[in-house]
Amino acid sequence: MQILISSVKIPDRVRKDLGDVQSLMDSLQRCGQLNPITVSRDMELIAGHRRFEAASRLGWRMIDATVVDGINEVRRLEIELEENIHRKDFSPEELLDGVRRLDDLRHPRPLKKLGKALRKVVGALAFWRYFGKRKTKSDLAMGETESDAESGEVIGLKEVALKKADAGGAPRKPVPPAAAKFRVAPADVSDDEALGI
Repeated sequence: MQILISSVKIPDRVRKDLGDVQSLMDSLQRCGQLNPITVSRDMELIAGHRRFEAASRLGWRMIDATVVDGINEVRRLEIELEENIHRKDFSPEELLDGVRRLDDLRHPRPLKKLGKALRKVVGALAFWRYFGKRKTKSDLAMGETESDAESGEVIGLKEVALKKADAGGAPRKPVPPAAAKFRVAPADVSDDEALGI
């Protein structure tokens, strides 16, 4: 429910230093109030002092609140302590990951997607270029000898080059490994590292 900010009373609180309320004010302006404050039936603040202060400084007249019944001084203090003790901040790694993900969503990198696709294509081309296309009878037009094609056996470029060399023909130069012509990153390197993005 929404209540008037001016109707909220602030009793003696455990937390004296509210910290950087400006960043919370910025968050309230950007995202709105994500969590209500908690007040007793007689409008005494139980939880959410920083949210209340930020909304108040922003000039809000109303604030979302949860109203609880039957709160005595002991229970009010327990709730204030519970709310502030049993919360967990992000670890530095979690926070960095979240900020990176948000940045990727806010600023999509078309080159990153293109880079992934190009890496797959270049890798496939390099593979086939190095290991060669398999030869059969239909490859006579590609310059294979009839004896190779008529045998019906499936042979690779390397075997064809060796057979030609044995028959006195000019051997084919072996195609260099993929890494010599293309920058193909090992599997343990991320796409960003491989593409220099």
